[in-house]
Amino acid sequence: MAGKVNKKYRSVLLQISIWGLLFALPHFFIPSDSRVVKPGFFPSSFFIITNLYHVVLFYFNAYIIYPLFFNKRKWWLFILILAAIAVSSYYLKLFITKTWYPQVIMDQWAYRILFFPTLAFLFISTLYRLIADKIQHEKKQKEIVAEQLSVKLKFLRSQINPHFIFNVLTNLVSLARKKSDQLEPALLKLSDLMRYMLL
Repeated sequence: MAGKVNKKYRSVLLQISIWGLLFALPHFFIPSDSRVVKPGFFPSSFFIITNLYHVVLFYFNAYIIYPLFFNKRKWWLFILILAAIAVSSYYLKLFITKTWYPQVIMDQWAYRILFFPTLAFLFISTLYRLIADKIQHEKKQKEIVAEQLSVKLKFLRSQINPHFIFNVLTNLVSLARKKSDQLEPALLKLSDLMRYMLL
């Protein structure tokens, strides 16, 4: 149980670290001044807003769209939904740019910044769920195999005939009466057998 909790916390911490790095990058490479005059350049505040949107989009795809539509029957609908999200996201960011950042000079590079990051986040979130589901499936398969082995072991233990134990005890009594040196090794073997049966 503790191992599962630790793995969960490690996963959450890793995701927080990745998102933190993503949000920090614009502050290192892009001026925070909103008075942007170079073509294709956006202020860092624009990337904070769009990255917040991308984070929501990442988990929305990973935990809602993907589970509902990523299967053999609805895979085409899954692709159509992602395409619709990519297009609508482009126009949403274009609206935000023209409304809140009219100083940004739109060129070919600027339009790419508005469109392609959404595709990248959708692709990564889909890949994330594919890998997570594969790991979960393999974990369940291992648990099933372990449970099957446990059942087989219990069955084998239950097959030990009580008459066998009775015969062993009779032999031990006979060895005790004879004061045989083989009594101690025989008792140790019986002890190991009983320990095995009780585990």
